[in-house]
Amino acid sequence: MSETPFPLPTAETVVKTAKTYARDLAERTLATAVVAAGGVAVAAGPADMFSASLAKDV
Repeated sequence: MSETPFPLPTAETVVKTAKTYARDLAERTLATAVVAAGGVAVAAGPADMFSASLAKDV
């Protein structure tokens, strides 16, 4: 067998990298969902102020 022109990472390094990637992906997904839900709540909040009809106010 010939040696590769570049050193390959060990299995431990690959596993650590995969775990870090998975954790980062989960954190980013959760953070995106929280920010999106907050944005929807903020956008929908002011709409509730206009739910009263003019007939009730006059």
